[in-house]
Amino acid sequence: MKTMKTVKVYEWLVNQGLAASATNFWNTFGELEFVETDGIQAFLHLVYGIGDDKYLFRKMECDVSTQMTPGWI
Repeated sequence: MKTMKTVKVYEWLVNQGLAASATNFWNTFGELEFVETDGIQAFLHLVYGIGDDKYLFRKMECDVSTQMTPGWI
């Protein structure tokens, strides 16, 4: 399963000027060390809707490293 570090996604949202989204993301996933990419995509879809969510995720995926979480493969 592909994941991203929760804190890195949060920092990326803040750096993009999306402070409200960053806060909502942290409130939703902040207790987790890693978030599955499917969860991130679902979050972006709920917040930004069709189209913008896919663009933001592709940009995020380039800027924030993804990894395969051991034991989830």
